[in-house]
Amino acid sequence: MKLAIVGNKNIHMDSFISVADKYLDPSFEIEFFDHSDISPIVEYRNNEYPLKKFKENILGNVEDTIFIFLEHDETTKDIILTLENKARGIFDCRGVFSNEATVRILSTEPIKLENKSTIVSLPHIVAQVVVPFISEIDKKFSIKRLILKAFDDLKEYNLEENENYNDDEIQVIDDISKVLDKPSVRISSIVNIDENSEFTEIVIDIDFSKPVNIKNLVDMVENYNYLKTVYIKRDISSDSGIHAHFRVKNILNIFYKIFIDKINEIN
Repeated sequence: MKLAIVGNKNIHMDSFISVADKYLDPSFEIEFFDHSDISPIVEYRNNEYPLKKFKENILGNVEDTIFIFLEHDETTKDIILTLENKARGIFDCRGVFSNEATVRILSTEPIKLENKSTIVSLPHIVAQVVVPFISEIDKKFSIKRLILKAFDDLKEYNLEENENYNDDEIQVIDDISKVLDKPSVRISSIVNIDENSEFTEIVIDIDFSKPVNIKNLVDMVENYNYLKTVYIKRDISSDSGIHAHFRVKNILNIFYKIFIDKINEIN
């Protein structure tokens, strides 16, 4: 099976290549494409690959090709629409189609490319990192209310200057809601991160429908070694509530590691 990686030479391309170099199944055939005016060389597994200028006519038969798009712009949207019904699968890593009701969002379930029209949009970077853990604890304890805060530095966010939800916060709420697929769960978020920061602080307050055991939660989070626990403690004002603080190192790399693990399941 072939992978076509489409994007400009930026932090997303660099992060994807860095993670793929270590974790992508080597049986995939891989090519790199660029739709900017500059087409530099990328290094991947000790080889140099040209970022080929993206043109539909140089791709030939794409029925066995999975396309991975690393940009968020109108050109990317146009290319994806051109490839629909032709390629084996299309992954929108930057959420160009995340608000489209007919487009699937990457979840904790295995990816099934059932037909050539399959487009899968990845969640917001923060949602992608927390959703596996949140989905697991929801199945066990049933979440009623979730408040998520994500920052590079907990001291830098000025609430008085951020009265309205920003685009990132809205997308995090929408993406977690789609993955959980439980309209009854109330979700809110505060997000102010730099994708390229070394550390991202994630604070989660949750109310559950069922009694929760803190030790069980501590044991469960150990399955997600990229979530470094600062604390998990009971909310003393609630019978079934918790406060948790996690630290994530190099969140963009974790975002692509979760995605590449899913891609490896396809091959």
